[in-house]
Amino acid sequence: MLCIIAGLVSLVKIIDKENFTKAPIYITATIVLICYITLIALVHIGPKINPAFASLKSKDKNARIVAAQTLADIRDTRAIDPLIAMLSDTDPEIRTAAATTLGSFILAGFNSDTRAIKPLIKSLKDENAQVRAAAARSLGRITEHLNSEAAQWPVEPLSIALKDENVSVREAAAKSLSRIGNK
Repeated sequence: MLCIIAGLVSLVKIIDKENFTKAPIYITATIVLICYITLIALVHIGPKINPAFASLKSKDKNARIVAAQTLADIRDTRAIDPLIAMLSDTDPEIRTAAATTLGSFILAGFNSDTRAIKPLIKSLKDENAQVRAAAARSLGRITEHLNSEAAQWPVEPLSIALKDENVSVREAAAKSLSRIGNK
């Protein structure tokens, strides 16, 4: 970005002069264009080579969990689809990390993204109580400030989760329902 600004400042200075040739303008324009292309490449390609994205598919369980937590920290919405896929993993710790991470995106203000709601609703029926509780908490976070019909999608499933055999799931469902109801 600084490179683009510097190039534009140079261009303005050249144009301000009374006697200018076209060569400096072409050079400055070329520099600005190269900087712009580099910036676009970094914005679009950089996150794809981010090790956290690559680690989501690692065979190492701990690497996948750390990757999910890292993606929660950087809050790149391109991670949502791979995290949704992790909800179907065979390992309950991976599913729990994915469910927890999906709920954290909303905290960064991405409250118009509803892709994770239905997969998290499905996770309320997971065989593992930690996964169910994480899904319930995340549903509350996602829908709390959502101003669309999608905010109501988890109400019935969370109401059913109030009768879950596990106290953590029941508590998470109750808290999420109160968040949804306080809009």
